Amino acid sequence: MRQRGCWVVSLLVCCALGCAALAAEVGDLPNVQVEGQRSVIARRAEMLVSQLFAHQTTAESLSRWNVPICPLVGGLPRASGEYLLQRLSLRILAVGAVAAPAPCAVNLFVVVTADPEQLLRAWRRKDPRLYGTGYEPQIRRFLADRRPVRVWRNITHDSPGAVSSAQDVPAAALGSGFAGARATQSYSASRLVYTEVRVYDSVIAVVDPRALTGLSLDALADYLTLMTLAEIDPNATAEGVSSVLSLFAHGVYDPEAPTALTPWDLGFLQALYSSDARGTTQRAVITQSITDAIAGAPH
Repeated sequence: MRQRGCWVVSLLVCCALGCAALAAEVGDLPNVQVEGQRSVIARRAEMLVSQLFAHQTTAESLSRWNVPICPLVGGLPRASGEYLLQRLSLRILAVGAVAAPAPCAVNLFVVVTADPEQLLRAWRRKDPRLYGTGYEPQIRRFLADRRPVRVWRNITHDSPGAVSSAQDVPAAALGSGFAGARATQSYSASRLVYTEVRVYDSVIAVVDPRALTGLSLDALADYLTLMTLAEIDPNATAEGVSSVLSLFAHGVYDPEAPTALTPWDLGFLQALYSSDARGTTQRAVITQSITDAIAGAPH
């Protein structure tokens, strides 16, 4: 009996120790889950940034507005146009970009028209510099685009920091044959920063109302925010994450897609506008910022 009693006590002790070990493991599970979830978010954030900028070389900075944005909405009834403009302006501020105080020189045009190609051709005849330094093949592709919302971005370059730009190349000792062209003189050399950064000069968004049946003005404004504040690949679909970009992922309005900027969209735009455009690690910094925002980690 004594031996049997000892055996029972030993068994109970082992069970207690096993339960304690199991409890310890269960107690550690939340941390394991958080770390696992964060790694998944990080991979999705990296894939998102890669998709959105698949068309841009890593040898240049990511394009964005470096000047106050002055939007204009045309082609809608007055009340609708004012509402869309207000929503767009609020979104611009929410992501960290700067809205120009009225009155201002318009540099973001949103035009709603049932005949986009005719309007664009007439607009160009009136303003030959409508497409800035765009090449004819690019312009023809833009005119032939059949997406419900097509966006043209006029991009220039800025030289922030310890970099100055000469307005006249002969002054930079390059000869009179380049008179009037722009020259950049850098007083610092580093592989960690770009000598110049890509910035918006103006943006044109043309909306075809025939493809927007059932779409709210809020959803349209949020989609335009994403497409006009970042130089997003027109073929990007933001696979793997929830994004308002999915509204027209297949060239037509998808009523099942998000109808407002999602946390992924906001995290991306806020990261883009808070990052140092001169840094060659800008994409990695944006990826990290998105991961922090979605995972709820401190910045």
